[in-house]
Amino acid sequence: MTFLRSVLGLLLLGLFVYSPTAAQTPTNPPCAQRTQWVYIPPETCLETVFEELRNEGLRSVGGLAFTPDGTLYVARPALNQIWRMKPDGNHYFEKPTVFAADLPEPPLGLTYDEPTSAWYVSSDTMLLKLTDNDDDGSAEQTILVRDLPGRSGGWLGDVRVGPDRRLYVAKAASCDSCLEPDARRAALLSFALDGSDSRIVATGLRDAYSFTWTPDGALYIVDNERQNQAAELNVVPAGQTGLDFGWPRCDAQRRPIAGIDGATADYCATTTAPILTFDADSHPTGIVYYAANAFPQYTGALFICFAGSWDNTVISGHTLIVARLDAAGAVASTGRLIPYSQQTTSDASIIKTSFHPYRPYSLVISPDGWLYISIAEGRVYRFRPL
Repeated sequence: MTFLRSVLGLLLLGLFVYSPTAAQTPTNPPCAQRTQWVYIPPETCLETVFEELRNEGLRSVGGLAFTPDGTLYVARPALNQIWRMKPDGNHYFEKPTVFAADLPEPPLGLTYDEPTSAWYVSSDTMLLKLTDNDDDGSAEQTILVRDLPGRSGGWLGDVRVGPDRRLYVAKAASCDSCLEPDARRAALLSFALDGSDSRIVATGLRDAYSFTWTPDGALYIVDNERQNQAAELNVVPAGQTGLDFGWPRCDAQRRPIAGIDGATADYCATTTAPILTFDADSHPTGIVYYAANAFPQYTGALFICFAGSWDNTVISGHTLIVARLDAAGAVASTGRLIPYSQQTTSDASIIKTSFHPYRPYSLVISPDGWLYISIAEGRVYRFRPL
């Protein structure tokens, strides 16, 4: 009897140790809105949390921003509005509501600054500040900057508040390859939080939409170069200004471009080379430094998304990658997360496994460490662990 009791005790102990009910209960919700046609890494989820496609009424999506309570704010360029989506308490969101309407220009970039309790918005020629002092869910608008070059070429890119408590925004060029008469084009700009004290931080950036800082204060900025030239990841070290990244006179290898005034080997040797290049016309857009722990394998790395080519015979981009940095801030390795496939990046594999034909635009990290991706045609995805 003693032997039987011992065996029974061991069996019961084994059931307790290995019982599913005794295991740690997952805290993340099931992947209810899974995007089935996109290849993603194992044990991850790509969900659609907002959808209003452009072909159903010009419902485009631009920048994204979170407030600390988990409310998501979405720029809607075609509507001249900012929408907000409050968390529903079950890891998803309530129905969107209009936070700011009748903006003076279509909004593209968006960020929230907790110390000032303000949202900052970039468009074509303007920077705006939004506040909600009475907490009624409706923003008051203040134009901070109104005279930036525009009405041709690219708009302002994403807007961010830097470690030095200044506003940063990139202004795209007006052309594929030309000498800009306005030095504020094809440049990274900086302003005081009230819109004053305009500065040019870096030049030679043809179409730089977004940028991010690492803890040491270095600024990493992506740039979509001229057609058929490699796209770039560039770095502005902490405290430096006046860097020239080469456009339009020099290519990614810092060789002169024929036919552009001042394009010489001597000149190109003085410009700053990219630390990483990407496929031509892949159009890198969103970039964010990942400091959270929801994906511990990516902590301390950069997420970069690519809107993709639009008029080439060969498709490139439409992807999400991770770039790991070494102790010196150089790129140690890169990996493709979406599509997570060992197939070649041929047209067939891109169309079947990536974001194609849709165009990722902005990236933002939620308070719980999940990655949110805006799709220009009118979606917001999130990439998270299961």
